[in-house]
Amino acid sequence: MASANGGQITFAYLLNVARPDGAISLLDGYLPILAPILHARQGKLFEPSEISEELRRAYGANVHPYALELLVPPLEKRNWLVKDQHYKVGNAATYRITSEIAVDSPVEQAEVEALEARFFAVVESSFQQLGVPIPPRDVLEAEFVARLQRMPSANAQILERKSNELLRPAAGQGKSTLSLPRDKDADEKLLQESQLTTRLNSAFSEFVRGLRESDPKAFELVGRLTAGALLAEVVLNYQVPANPQGFKGVHFYVDAPLIMDLLDFDSPERHQATKALIDGLRAAGASIRTFDHCVTEVRDNLLAALAAYKDRRAYGNIGQRLMLSTLFLQRATQVSQEVSSHIKACDISVQKVLAGATTFQYFSKDLEQELFSCIGYYNNDAARQRDAASVAGVMRLRAGHIAVRSEFSSARYFLLTRNPRLAGATENLLISRGVHGPEDMPPCMTVSTAAGLLWLSAGQEPIATFSQALLLANCAVIPAAIDSVRSTLEQLALQGGKEELAKTFDAWSRSTRGIEVLNRATLADPTLITKENYHELIATVMESAGEEAARREREKVSAELSEKDAKLDKLQQELGKVAGSAAEATARHKEAEENKRAAEIRADEERKKLQSELDRRNAQIERERRERASRDMRERTEFLEGTIGECDLRHRKRVKYLQICNFAFAVFVAVAGVAIDKYSDLGKSWLAISAIVAGLLLGYVPGLQAERTFASWLAKQRRKDLDVLLSIAKKGLWRDFIDIDERTGAMKLSPTAHSQDVAPLDSDSVGPVLAGD
Repeated sequence: MASANGGQITFAYLLNVARPDGAISLLDGYLPILAPILHARQGKLFEPSEISEELRRAYGANVHPYALELLVPPLEKRNWLVKDQHYKVGNAATYRITSEIAVDSPVEQAEVEALEARFFAVVESSFQQLGVPIPPRDVLEAEFVARLQRMPSANAQILERKSNELLRPAAGQGKSTLSLPRDKDADEKLLQESQLTTRLNSAFSEFVRGLRESDPKAFELVGRLTAGALLAEVVLNYQVPANPQGFKGVHFYVDAPLIMDLLDFDSPERHQATKALIDGLRAAGASIRTFDHCVTEVRDNLLAALAAYKDRRAYGNIGQRLMLSTLFLQRATQVSQEVSSHIKACDISVQKVLAGATTFQYFSKDLEQELFSCIGYYNNDAARQRDAASVAGVMRLRAGHIAVRSEFSSARYFLLTRNPRLAGATENLLISRGVHGPEDMPPCMTVSTAAGLLWLSAGQEPIATFSQALLLANCAVIPAAIDSVRSTLEQLALQGGKEELAKTFDAWSRSTRGIEVLNRATLADPTLITKENYHELIATVMESAGEEAARREREKVSAELSEKDAKLDKLQQELGKVAGSAAEATARHKEAEENKRAAEIRADEERKKLQSELDRRNAQIERERRERASRDMRERTEFLEGTIGECDLRHRKRVKYLQICNFAFAVFVAVAGVAIDKYSDLGKSWLAISAIVAGLLLGYVPGLQAERTFASWLAKQRRKDLDVLLSIAKKGLWRDFIDIDERTGAMKLSPTAHSQDVAPLDSDSVGPVLAGD
């Protein structure tokens, strides 16, 4: 494990803690966790904040320092702490760690170390393949522990910004732009942290998936470690619940992401984990509710996902499932139209956030706005506002009631979320503003904390099952940077003049297998892509994703043929064992030959049938590709014709405006000439007549020929209109399909706009159709 614990800590301790009279024996539960950490600090002052940091490093467990202060009496009784008579802070007693702490190696330590070694091997193999430096072992140990409960998030924006530097010169983005000065050292540090985080997340997901598929026993051990990490945090924070049936009368308000999980609009693994937790809370007596603004957020999320799907910008697990399943698309569309009814069908009641002078005394609007600012950068102000409103709603429902953590159920109202940042920011703000103390129950509870408390207080046994589901859900999350990886590869292919390759890669890389291979091949880090390796990475994804289904089909055919060959071998063996009379042997031989011929005929028929099926599906793929090409051509033609029509309309309006302006000028000059003749005392009528004639020549005549007179300017404006319309529609590349007259600016579709480019079908590309079936 992490270096701070000397390799002696194991989460497996917590899975074997006795539960006398329905309550966990915490003295036996937390001492094996604290003993190695205290042993390493013998003779030093007992500093709860430092011990809390050591627990975070060792377990990834967020244990509040106040919880460690509550452990002082039992630790002093056990003679692990002693009062320091010479070092006091005010009137408060201080304690020093004694040297009488014995640490024994856990029985399962060897298994845990072997499991860590397998994780290290996966990291080393992945990192060496891509030529990136491998972190030290102590760093890998700490990172392994940190990912047992939750995947650390990487800064996808800074990774994307770094990868864009590869594309910038070719894309013409090298011009000087006005920008705020940046701290290069801080940016470089953040970039390195984000690179390491996304790479290790990818390696850990690959490690867990590999164990699940090939080594169920080792996967079970990882689940137990996850359960231990979860319980370590909850046990030390909440102690023994005062009421064993502590969830009766407790109301959980779930946020929008959890509702999306319950409705199965994230990954299936996330749905299973969330449903298991919610069912367990209900069984323990809790009620599940939500706020109306969370319903609105769910609707907005679904509509945004559907809009992105239509623009082929699908992202995340929901985007992947929309691309791969028509049934899922239909269900998402239906739920987006009737969100409230589907939420209520999940037995979740909906209510408004309390508001008014009476409720604001418990949580003011100013404090709600301050919480909005403290939550952090979501890239979505509306989501932050809703989260702040949810916390405010829970605090107003509590109506000023304060409950200590060991009696958490008396708080009654909680916001249930899987966002630890929201829970931490809320707790820190409320403590700093004196709304409640560090020993009091905060309004937010994470799903991990709820699962641990459920096990502690309600005696729910399948904590290991939930921990495995939570682990798989974390590993099933599509990395945020994977879209940047895909975009970088596509842009490099386009810059290389391989437009068809870019389109095909985009389709392959959005399949389940394609995302998995893309994640493994690049460690979800777009900064690892170069102009030298991009083609190889694209080929790897397309080959692995496309041939996987075809390979499975070929293996199925091969297995059937092998089975038939085995039957033939068995018949031949029976022939060899015949030791009876010649007549009996001849009869058996004849029967065997007949069976052999019949088997060969059946095998040949099966081969022909399978080959026919493969041919049919090849034809189906070819037909769909041509239909898609034809549909794309029609959409392109319609769009370009409409754009040309809009440009022509604007051109005609400009010509009309020029004519009107010139006519108005002619009228003005004529009126001015008449006025000069009538009201001036010059007495020169020829001057007025000259002005009138000049006005007609300078205004009326050019107005009639405005389209010729201003031809160059009008042509330039028409081209500018075209560029603006194409830029707004983000279809600037389609400008090549329009022929433009350089003199007049007249536009028409080029012959290439009506062409259909359909790539030839490879014999092995039947894979996606077979996989889809």
